[in-house]
Amino acid sequence: MNSAALVWPLFNSLQAFWPGLQVLAGDIEPAIRTHAAFFSVWRRYGFTPEGFNLATLSVQQGQKSYPLRPELIESTYWLYKATRDPRYLDAGREILASLQYGARCTCGYCHISDVEFHKQEDHMESFFLAETVKYLWLLFDLAAGPDNLVENGPYKYIFSTEGHLLPATPQISLVREHCSYFGAYCRNSNLRLKTHSSESAQTNSSGSQTRHADSSFLSRSSYQSSSPVSGLKGAWMYFSHLPKLPC
Repeated sequence: MNSAALVWPLFNSLQAFWPGLQVLAGDIEPAIRTHAAFFSVWRRYGFTPEGFNLATLSVQQGQKSYPLRPELIESTYWLYKATRDPRYLDAGREILASLQYGARCTCGYCHISDVEFHKQEDHMESFFLAETVKYLWLLFDLAAGPDNLVENGPYKYIFSTEGHLLPATPQISLVREHCSYFGAYCRNSNLRLKTHSSESAQTNSSGSQTRHADSSFLSRSSYQSSSPVSGLKGAWMYFSHLPKLPC
């Protein structure tokens, strides 16, 4: 740390989250340079190996696999969000192409056991759907427009370390509670609860107040009549051409 001597010349694929963290810290220019270094490894092999030796500029022995990790794609999303530079859309397309033509297998996407020879292994980690595909969707959907819950919803969102979207609000509704109480998000403006206008205060004979919710917000028909989220348009066009597999 004090001498700046290189003591561990090894890039680990999990470290590819770092450019995204730099973006969140406001260090955009360093993030651009760091991402370019990580992405150059991806372009060299079509995937990022678990370990890349910076001294020999080769895949580290025993760390040749790519288990469909999301970290580089996450950083690509954050950099595009911060800069709107189309180079990050190009990077996303290259990553998607690698997954389509190198990792696609029957009933899903395969773990790559050797990035040099694109050797597939028959299993798919759960974080591929929870994070990798999610960040690709967010990247392309953001390019298509801000009409989605993350960019233009009623609340600010934060991401957990596992790519889960957490609304920064104390009131989070379940599907069955859609639009049923103050603070719930309703896509249809006619169903949006603004203040407590859906509730009315009534004074009974004893002078105490009771409150009741408008039953229209609790009815099944209200839930069914609300319009679906329209933000699902960006990345999925890239998946729509895929043939159905005999799973």
